Amino acid sequence: MWTSLKNYFKKHRRSLTITAFAVSGTYLLGIWAKWKFLEWQERSAAERTARENMKRRFQKRQSDCVYTITSCLHIVADNILNEIDVDAIINELQKARNRKQSTKIFSPTSSVVMVDPATNSTDNDQEDDASKVNSESEKNGVDNNTEQSVEKDESTPESSSNDSIPESPTNGSVESEVVMDKKTKRELWEEVKIKSFMRTISAVYIFALLSLLTHLQLNLLGRFNYLHSVISLTERDREQTIQIQHPTGSTISALTETKYLTFSWWLLQVSWRHLVDTVNFAVQSVLADVPVNRRVKYEDIVWMISQVRSHVEGSPELRKTFRGIMLPDKMSDELEVLRKGSNHSNEPVIEKELRDLLNETKDVIDSNDFWIVQNAVLNKLFGVMLSDIHNIFYPPDANNNELEDKEMVLAKLLPGITREAHQVVNGVPNRFLEAISEITELEALSAIIYTSFEDE
Repeated sequence: MWTSLKNYFKKHRRSLTITAFAVSGTYLLGIWAKWKFLEWQERSAAERTARENMKRRFQKRQSDCVYTITSCLHIVADNILNEIDVDAIINELQKARNRKQSTKIFSPTSSVVMVDPATNSTDNDQEDDASKVNSESEKNGVDNNTEQSVEKDESTPESSSNDSIPESPTNGSVESEVVMDKKTKRELWEEVKIKSFMRTISAVYIFALLSLLTHLQLNLLGRFNYLHSVISLTERDREQTIQIQHPTGSTISALTETKYLTFSWWLLQVSWRHLVDTVNFAVQSVLADVPVNRRVKYEDIVWMISQVRSHVEGSPELRKTFRGIMLPDKMSDELEVLRKGSNHSNEPVIEKELRDLLNETKDVIDSNDFWIVQNAVLNKLFGVMLSDIHNIFYPPDANNNELEDKEMVLAKLLPGITREAHQVVNGVPNRFLEAISEITELEALSAIIYTSFEDE
């Protein structure tokens, strides 16, 4: 028996050897495949966990951006609403109107005031329109005294030539006072017109640049924090949730982060004035020759605002201008930001890691991607503004008969333009803030900044 088995193995040694190697190889290959499969599963789970953690942290970072913008808006409101105080001018118009009424009441009986019937009917029509605007202002929580002064006095530039006052020695001083009063009111109306548009458009630009700068800063810092969190993970807790808190020993120190975020002080306290001056020049160029008693359509307002934007954004040096508004270019200005914008008593110093952060931020601002995102942000915000103005011409509850091409006296539109600045910086809920969260281009740029790991 043993001899036959020995002969059998000797006779089939080659085939048996091949079979043994094949079986062994198959077994080992199966073990290797199983090991690879388990490794792939582990790696896939780790990558999925990392992606979920990154997505969660990124979304939280965008929420932080919205919260930071909201916390800064009160500074913007204090600056722009106090610097461009349209309400004070409207109060002057109200006082001028009260003086005019007092003059008529206490004028000598020998002076007879002749009133043109056509003028009288026009005033009545305007009073009817004023009551409509007043009812709308009550719904929107706007000061009725302010809007009444706007609406009741709007006929002054238009009807000043219709008042007929007979000449007499007794009322000569009254005549000169009325003429001067009308001249002053015309000047005040021109100032209301310019400043109403200037304040609202400036508020939109400041809001846009503040939003862009905040997203750049927080996402850049978020990238460093996320990288350090990933590097700090051990094999044991790799699949656990990455800690949100700032880890000790981060590649960017807490002091550097504080200094870097302090640079928003430049936009909020200094450079916004330069932006307002630029907008003021553009508004003067477009609206200086437009009388306040002109009847305008919604399309006319759209054209005016587009022309103002063209003047502001049409400069070939716009990128450099906007970068200088968002961040200081000179070393002396950077040190001034750290000196006045922080609470540290020591002499400010710009360390290497802070300089790297500032340089990277400026590089992003100078990039074509940022230019595209900036245009998208401005278009979105001005779209919200124009939507609100459209609702003034065509209220949402209007019937079909009122949806035809509607004209309004520009003076009647100014309260709505003025009110829009409050909506930008003080609105609750703030539709402009909601619009920022809906801009896909801004979210995409934030994601690019947040996930740019190749240089780290």
